[in-house]
Amino acid sequence: MFLKEFRLRLPVRLLLLTLFLFVAFSCSKPKEEVAIPSVFVSPVISTELPHVTTAVGQVVPKEDVQIIARVEGFLVKRLFEPGEYVAKGQLLFQIQKEQYIAQLNDAKAAVIEAQAQYDNALIEYHRQKNLYSTSATSQKDYDNSIQNKSVTEGKLLAAKANLELQALNLSYTDTYSPFDGRVGMYNYSVGNVVGENSNPLTNVIMVDPIWVEFPISETYLADVMKTRQVLPTRKNGKVAGNGVIVKAILSNGEEYPILGNIDYISNKIDPLTGTIQMRAVFRNPDDKLVPGGYVTVKLESVKKNHSLLIFQSSMLVDQLGTFVYTVSKDNIVHKKYIKKGAAIDTQIVVEDGLEEGDLVIVGGVLRVRPDLKVNCALANKNINF
Repeated sequence: MFLKEFRLRLPVRLLLLTLFLFVAFSCSKPKEEVAIPSVFVSPVISTELPHVTTAVGQVVPKEDVQIIARVEGFLVKRLFEPGEYVAKGQLLFQIQKEQYIAQLNDAKAAVIEAQAQYDNALIEYHRQKNLYSTSATSQKDYDNSIQNKSVTEGKLLAAKANLELQALNLSYTDTYSPFDGRVGMYNYSVGNVVGENSNPLTNVIMVDPIWVEFPISETYLADVMKTRQVLPTRKNGKVAGNGVIVKAILSNGEEYPILGNIDYISNKIDPLTGTIQMRAVFRNPDDKLVPGGYVTVKLESVKKNHSLLIFQSSMLVDQLGTFVYTVSKDNIVHKKYIKKGAAIDTQIVVEDGLEEGDLVIVGGVLRVRPDLKVNCALANKNINF
């Protein structure tokens, strides 16, 4: 009986012994150490930088004139090719002249006739005046001579005015470019009848110099008001933009090689957008600024301010805002929220949240978290993270 009971309990005892040995072996196995991540850090740099703000600007021609027909007639000549450069005073269109030459000659004849009538009336007036002084003529004849002189003088003035009008109409048969610029597409071909009620014949725009119009924030306006950098002065009423450097960045990212000057600031802020309209004038000798296009306008103050710089690769964003990871002297990671300013190449200005000399993680930021210990090495300035 005892032997049978022992045989039944033996498998159970072997199972318990195996389980005990497994647990004992597991507990005695040494724990694996957690690897400390390695990161690159870069100190916050202090430097002197200008105050920079950017805005989206539209290129606008300084002058844009519609060339219209001032008189009616057949279009007999077009003396330009669409899109070409034209000079001030260059002849663009000719309208048939014959009828206006005839009307001018008719007006000249009317002036001659009116002049003759007036001269005769003037002679008669002086004769009647002399006779009346010696009582050799009646009051009525004298009064008639005065009246006739005035009537013929009025007709002469009207004839001369009509002559000037006809000469003006004849001059309108030639249309000229009002300034140096580029001419657009023509809307009427030679042989069409055009007149005052016709659409514009073409247009001419001034491309050099050229304007760039852009809005700036009310906050930036308040900043420039402190130093009177670009606002008009009460002394002469002119816009003084010497305190601001104006640059244009083309749509392909290229910086326009010529600086601009602010020449206009609106007299009120748009209450819907909180912005004020400004305008800069640029030289445009190579036509890189094309009317109707958009550029990025960069305004830099001549006066430089104390600024802190970090690499843009160090910045992260969450629901609370933009932040960076910094490393303390004991290699512990800390999370700091920052207020960022203008971007300068691969770096960005920090307006608040950091101090000069703080070590900011610029490489390996996705491998860390607050309060984690890290191994850190200084980043090379030439490394592009």
